[in-house]
Amino acid sequence: DVSRANATTVLGSPLTVNGDFNIGSTSVFDVNTQPLVLNGNAGSGTGQLSLAPTATLTVGGISGGSFGTLRFLPGNETIANLAFTRTGSGAGLTLGNALNVTGVVSVAGGNLNASNFLTLVSTPAGTTGRIGPLLGGAQISGAITMQRYVPGGTRAYRFVSSPTQNFNLAQLIDDIFITSSGNLPGFDQNTLGIATSHRFNPVTNTWQGIN
Repeated sequence: DVSRANATTVLGSPLTVNGDFNIGSTSVFDVNTQPLVLNGNAGSGTGQLSLAPTATLTVGGISGGSFGTLRFLPGNETIANLAFTRTGSGAGLTLGNALNVTGVVSVAGGNLNASNFLTLVSTPAGTTGRIGPLLGGAQISGAITMQRYVPGGTRAYRFVSSPTQNFNLAQLIDDIFITSSGNLPGFDQNTLGIATSHRFNPVTNTWQGIN
């Protein structure tokens, strides 16, 4: 078990906690740059984790049930990777305030409740946060903010997309201007008949205008 009240603790080496992880309301647990694995429960404390951009956080365990809520220190809420690997009936984790991820969010079983607090960060260095495969019936609930850094200095167009399933472009036409090759019915029309919507062909490894 880890229990801290009215104190700041700085992690100096990798740590795995198999019991309760309880941070008092006025306390901060500074992960520093170390990997932290939490296999127990969050306890009743409302203290905060101070994160580092290169650190990793894993919430695991096999007992099921909700881990509880994790809260993060404002200004130090960015981390490289977050993994939720808890298994068993009712496995869950709730984010209590803003969390930024520059690497991968992995969920293998259970429900990660983002609570509208999770941001997938994209940086000029080329790192972009992303969601890994959702395994074993895993799910993420709550809204997620996804960033995509686009460098300036060049007049050009860029493809921006995300994976979709059972999706119809007609759902977007009332929101943005969408054209097809040859001005197909149902799309916005333009004098040149040039497509602004494309699909990726994995066989030819090319983008093709919708036609």
